[in-house]
Order: sequence, then C-alpha cells, then structure tokens
Amino acid sequence: MTGIPQPRFDHLHHLTDARGTFERACLSEPQTENGYRTEDMARVLVVATRQPGADQAVRRLAGVSIRFLNEAQTVSGACRNRMACTGAWVDAPALEEAWGRCLWGLGAAAHSADGMVRTMAVIQFERAARRRSVSPRAMAFAVLGAAEMLTVHPEHGAARPRL
Repeated sequence: MTGIPQPRFDHLHHLTDARGTFERACLSEPQTENGYRTEDMARVLVVATRQPGADQAVRRLAGVSIRFLNEAQTVSGACRNRMACTGAWVDAPALEEAWGRCLWGLGAAAHSADGMVRTMAVIQFERAARRRSVSPRAMAFAVLGAAEMLTVHPEHGAARPRL
C-alpha cells in the first residue's frame, strides 16, 4: 500500500440536495420526509472544509452547508435545528447542541480554501459566539469551534472568551 486512501464522498453527495444533507437514509436512499438538521450540516461543513485539495463536488457540499447554517441562525445568534423537506423551519431558535455544533462547523470553515465559505464562516461565527449556552454539551462544541477559529485568527474577539 502506498499511502492513505482518499475519502469517498459519493454517498454524501447522494444524500445532499440544494437545501442540505438529509437527516436519514434507508441504505443508500435518502429519506427526504425527515428533512434536514443543523447538527448534520455542521458536521458536513467540518468534513468538507478539512478535505485537502477538495474537488468541485466537495466544495459544493461546503457551500450548501454554510448557506444552511446561515439560514439556521437568527440575528441574535441562536440556531434552529430542524428544517422540513419543504424548507420550513419546524423548531424555535435555541442555544442548545445545534448552536454549539454550528459554532464548531463555522470555526472549522474559517480554514477553508474557498474565500466565500471562509468569509461567511467568520461572520456567522461572530454572530453566534456572542451568546452562551447553559448546556455543557453545546458549550463543548462551541469551544471546539472557538479553538479552530483562534488557529486562523489568534486575537478573534468573539472566539477567545469561549475558551
């Protein structure tokens, strides 16, 4: 063997449409009726922006993810988690695990080679990081995002207080 095999994204592409990555699948087919989740889109953003030499299809995943997270966030920085397959949000904005995972994804995307994704990630991170959650799990993910952001912007004003 001559190196580490590259990850394959074909299944993830199959589960993703213009809105986002569907929450569930039955074997290889997306279960579209379950809609989408912010938590999943944050994970997709982490994976897509960490892929070195990402091709157009992986960059598309990052673009879909960053747009989804932008729509999930309110101007106050709280996040919705569940979107129906119709595109309607089905829950209220909150500072729960989806908010923390969103910050993690945005912090990871601050490293993106794609300038638009990188810029949107920093803007969205600043908006969400002004808030604080009472959930230890949400804060753990927020800290991961802050640590990611600080490796790119060591004096980032919204990230530093999260640590």
